Amino acid sequence: MPAPNLMKDMERAVERIVRALEREEDVCVWGDYDVDGVTSAAQMLTFFREIDFSCRSFVPDRFKDGYGLNSDRIRELCEDGVELFITVDCGITGNEAVEVAREYGAEVVVVDHHKPGTTLPDAVAVLDPHRDDCAFPDKRLAACGVTWVLLVALRAELRRRDFFKDRSEPDLREWLDLTAIGTVCDMVELHGLNRAIVRHGLDRIAKSKRAGVRALCDVAGVDSDRLSAGHIGFHIGPRINAAGRIAHAAAGLELLT
Repeated sequence: MPAPNLMKDMERAVERIVRALEREEDVCVWGDYDVDGVTSAAQMLTFFREIDFSCRSFVPDRFKDGYGLNSDRIRELCEDGVELFITVDCGITGNEAVEVAREYGAEVVVVDHHKPGTTLPDAVAVLDPHRDDCAFPDKRLAACGVTWVLLVALRAELRRRDFFKDRSEPDLREWLDLTAIGTVCDMVELHGLNRAIVRHGLDRIAKSKRAGVRALCDVAGVDSDRLSAGHIGFHIGPRINAAGRIAHAAAGLELLT
């Protein structure tokens, strides 16, 4: 695994999130309605829950809100008190919505893996391996992979600040079940870090402590002890995707958290 801080803006992202934790700010994780977006948001939310930090989430409605950041919803959330948005699997082209957040005094950390536009959003940090100025060597990560790398860097900084002196430290290997599901379903190349994530994530799915992951394996008729990437892509992932296509992807997020 390459050092997380090789990713451009990683230190800025970690510093801003740590500040939100210390000040108990109102933080919103903004996800997306596909498997990559749902698993990315689930990783962030379960990490915050593990360290006893209260955090809200928002998943756009495919039919009402469209893809990515929605300025009207950002405005509503800011008016409701959100001080920091962490966008996962979207935001790299959400310049207008980020500007709306800034007008309300809120800040945004973008976590994405899509190709940037000609101008990056004016966020406090923009994590995306496809940035021209990003030195992170593995450009193939899905958003859930970028999210997992962020959590590794965030945990390291919290450890450095003795945050875990009186509490248990999250074992981020246990998050690899979610990372593997999102990585396979976003159809990124299974080379480099992606391959490592999926290889170890398959083992984690077999031993997953998440009731939702176990339930998905059961309803799909998948033997978790003989799980392959094909089972994720054709049996588990489509069931998560279906929520956002038929009703609302928030159901998938609730299932995984």
